[in-house]
Amino acid sequence: MNIEENKRDASEEVLSKVTGVEPFSIPFGDSRIVIGYYPGINGEDSKGVLGVEPTRDEIKALVRYHSKLLRAVDENWSNGQSGSWEIRQFPYSNSRINYYAQFLSEKEVDEIVKDVYKDFNERDADVPF
Repeated sequence: MNIEENKRDASEEVLSKVTGVEPFSIPFGDSRIVIGYYPGINGEDSKGVLGVEPTRDEIKALVRYHSKLLRAVDENWSNGQSGSWEIRQFPYSNSRINYYAQFLSEKEVDEIVKDVYKDFNERDADVPF
């Protein structure tokens, strides 16, 4: 049996059929690497809602929410833990915070992030954005 024939097929087409949604994948050479599936990132609930205009307070709450997720990833990585959740969540939360930052001042975003990280171990408190 050829090794190529025995490889698991993790193509986007196959995963779309299985999960019903587009998987999160990144380019790798001539193909793509599929990172995993999480409904809030890859599923129907990850799509924006047209016509919904969040208030500044709601945007700040979203920055806080994603900062807490980044902190959880940082804590897991600091403790030597890593998995597909962290690999998906880290770039996703970073991208969401960067998106929301256009509606707030840099000072407001910095204050929220610093507040979330304030009791995080100083050695590991390098905020990744």
